[in-house]
Amino acid sequence: MTTHKRINDDYRITAVNNDRVTVDCHTFEINGNLLVFGDVANVVTTELFVDDPFIVIAANNAGANTAVALFTEQGIVSQTSANTFAALRFNNATANWEISPSVTANGSAITSYQAIGTATAGSVGGPLASIQFHDTGNVFGGSADFLWNSGNSSVYHQGHYIFGNIGSAPASTANSASLYNSTVSSGGTGVYVKSDTVDDELCSRSKAIVFGIIF
Repeated sequence: MTTHKRINDDYRITAVNNDRVTVDCHTFEINGNLLVFGDVANVVTTELFVDDPFIVIAANNAGANTAVALFTEQGIVSQTSANTFAALRFNNATANWEISPSVTANGSAITSYQAIGTATAGSVGGPLASIQFHDTGNVFGGSADFLWNSGNSSVYHQGHYIFGNIGSAPASTANSASLYNSTVSSGGTGVYVKSDTVDDELCSRSKAIVFGIIF
């Protein structure tokens, strides 16, 4: 039988000896705001749904740079096994988002945090259409000598390529050709072209002259 209790003022339940208050039910609904005051608040659940697009953590941070980690770094710790944790944090001192695959339960680094997606390390390097690479200073780099043209699906490179000897021919790819380096043979270059119909060494100018005389 449904029971309704109406009150006309504040309603307080006090556990005199700091005893636990337990409510056993299928669903506990609160039609209003929920305020929890205390040093520890645990939510033990299999699935948690939050409508807010942003969750505020370290909400009592006044912006002071103190020795308390709460004020200089704040983030999220994920338990990855019975005794291991990983973390995502924001470092106020460097203005970087950082990650670590191994931390303590309170977020202290076991494996050093590394910056991600910051004003330096995560920003695109070089001019428009630059192909990105890991540059000096552990940041993204780009160059006007190494560009991608999306209009005609082409790569522009002003410079040279170094082909290391891979020891054997790569697998062929349909409707494609690969350049690779292997043992120098009669062509005199050690640079080979491989397609689904050809696997042969490119010929040097001097070898081409010799072959022209012979044949």
